[in-house]
Amino acid sequence: MSATTPTDIESTSQVPTSKDTETKTYKLNSSIMHALAALAVVSLIWGAVMTGLYIAHFKSTSAIIAALETKDTTIRTDGTLGIAAISHINVIVNDDIDVGAKYYEEVLGFVPAANTDGPMHYTNITNHGFCVDAGFETCRVDIIFLKHEVTNLYLELFFYYEPSGNMKIPIFNTNDAGGIRHIALEVSDAVDTYNKLKASNHQGTFITKDTPIPLDPFPYTFFYWIDRYGVQWEFEQGRPVEYGHIAGITG
Repeated sequence: MSATTPTDIESTSQVPTSKDTETKTYKLNSSIMHALAALAVVSLIWGAVMTGLYIAHFKSTSAIIAALETKDTTIRTDGTLGIAAISHINVIVNDDIDVGAKYYEEVLGFVPAANTDGPMHYTNITNHGFCVDAGFETCRVDIIFLKHEVTNLYLELFFYYEPSGNMKIPIFNTNDAGGIRHIALEVSDAVDTYNKLKASNHQGTFITKDTPIPLDPFPYTFFYWIDRYGVQWEFEQGRPVEYGHIAGITG
């Protein structure tokens, strides 16, 4: 028998056997499987967390939307003097309520309003209680309510047959005292609104003579305009807007 040399021993120890290869392959595959399993578990946990967050967000958003859309018509009684909501703005026209309604629809987007009894359009009203509360012994008046398409603001147009008032439309300057000087509406682009209104058949008077300019360094731009019935409006840009928080009538 020949003696084994150191070289033979070194050579033999460096040559992997088939069993060694199978063992290493098994260990590698096992490690990969464990890693994949761990990744799958992490993915499941992550998916469950994200699904939970989505459901929570969806429920929260749905609750907010539902709250805004819920029509709670129970009038509040805890306000000063019992004030509970904005009702309407009254405008006295000097021609005809239907002419006035068409004017406000075409120029500002107000549409004829209705309630559970039907269109809020009333002609030849001689109701004794109405006349007395309005400060007259007797009266005869036409009335129509208009509702704005976005703001939910109501206009109430009157035309008095009896007693007849001053039919001349007063035009006040911006700095004249007495009464409400203007109604302000928020718009997305005051310059664009100015140009569109000026190009329309607005039949009114612009107090702001030229294209409105910003109130540097403040982020506001506005202009004043008086409609054909003497109501002064402000169209303002730059203030934050939030919907669903102002109480108003529904008919």
